[in-house]
Amino acid sequence: MEPTSKCSIPGCERRPRPIGMCKSHYKMDWERRRKASVQCSIGGCESGVKSAGFCAKHYWRLQHHGDPNWEPIRPEGCKVPGCAAAHRGLGLCRKHLAQHEAGTPVGANLPTRSGTLAERFVRYLTPGAPDACWEWQGTINNRGYGKLDRLYAHRFAYQQANGPIPPGLEVMHSCDNPPCCNPSHLSVGTHTDNMKDMARKGRHPFARAGVK
Repeated sequence: MEPTSKCSIPGCERRPRPIGMCKSHYKMDWERRRKASVQCSIGGCESGVKSAGFCAKHYWRLQHHGDPNWEPIRPEGCKVPGCAAAHRGLGLCRKHLAQHEAGTPVGANLPTRSGTLAERFVRYLTPGAPDACWEWQGTINNRGYGKLDRLYAHRFAYQQANGPIPPGLEVMHSCDNPPCCNPSHLSVGTHTDNMKDMARKGRHPFARAGVK
């Protein structure tokens, strides 16, 4: 049989050596087989050596982290017993972190979002004495006001007791307690009325200017 006149590597037109490949491809193939015959120096790793005695994975870790044994940090589970979700912060998953930020008992079997707004409203509000503040037990925003979906809990409480809020008016707290939803502590007024009320109670910068 006549020897082939071309390298056996597709697309290569160079003359072959006796093994069927040109000098360049023979050298590349020999280097590949040499590396594959040597295992990574990391114990338990059976991959072939890429460089410096390490496989591609461990060599990358050496280059980028300075340690071939570096391992990525895996997200820990939520610290609430029985919750297998990954933690988002403070050792809590997304759901339990939201409970913590809302000031509700973390890990408690809280009601779901199912039901109408009125049904969900009563889940997070326990009426107390007629003259006492009925504080919202659901989500609280950064200003201290209760939230029910996109509504303010105290506005919803006023509407449940007194009907729709007239256009352009705001719901004010006589108790000066933002999470309170006791209808007897709520009244409506204009934005100006609300700002003056805040100023009289010392909760608004207007108070420094002597607004009465």
